[in-house]
Amino acid sequence: MRSDERRGRLAEPERSTGGHRLYTRDAVSALRGIKAAQRLGFTLEEVAERQRHGAAAALSTSITV
Repeated sequence: MRSDERRGRLAEPERSTGGHRLYTRDAVSALRGIKAAQRLGFTLEEVAERQRHGAAAALSTSITV
């Protein structure tokens, strides 16, 4: 997940007082969509391209996780 944060595919999450990352449901859902797309053969670059063009929502809703 941290690599997805560095590459801008996921927003950096808030942190608990102990320093643990606190991911939102939306972030977890986005990550599941990214991982599902990878399992279908999409590269991370292709996923990022779809996200840049607003197709991430269509991609994540068309893939059953």
